[in-house]
Amino acid sequence: SVKNNSSSGCASETVNLSATVPSGWSKNLAASALSVAPGQTAQTTLTVGVPAPHALGTYSIVAAASAPSGGASSTESVTVIEPTHRLSLGLSGTGSVKFSTPAKTCSSSCVADYPASTATVVTLTATAGSRSTFAGWSGACTGTASTCTVTVGSDQSVSASFVRSSGSTGGKGGKPPK
Repeated sequence: SVKNNSSSGCASETVNLSATVPSGWSKNLAASALSVAPGQTAQTTLTVGVPAPHALGTYSIVAAASAPSGGASSTESVTVIEPTHRLSLGLSGTGSVKFSTPAKTCSSSCVADYPASTATVVTLTATAGSRSTFAGWSGACTGTASTCTVTVGSDQSVSASFVRSSGSTGGKGGKPPK
């Protein structure tokens, strides 16, 4: 945003805006000039495009404002990271699901991100909690086997369902309470 710090008796001022981005990147300022009344603030949007593929790392973007009364600039850092695909796990009931990669176990809904440059094969293993039974998979996995393999070459979603085991007596030692 840009603020005109002139006193209230002064005229509005035109502020010219510019941006510098790394070579090969695109930029678009929604407005390249703003008319700002004394004591007022105005803003615009800078949209930056990074061509693919582009070297991973941190880059500087400079935004500048100039007016007859002065100017200023601001430098911001932008970090280009490798694109990812997400594996989302939904979990209902009492149990957990172990991911082979990364090695983690989720007892509630969770996500894992994988590099988009390769298709990652992930094995999911369902383990029922106390007095529960694994009921099955849905989404990118189907069936009732306790393990499932998903190839994450795009965003994927899997749900694991656990249900309460039947035949539970509710008391200790297998005898119903009196």
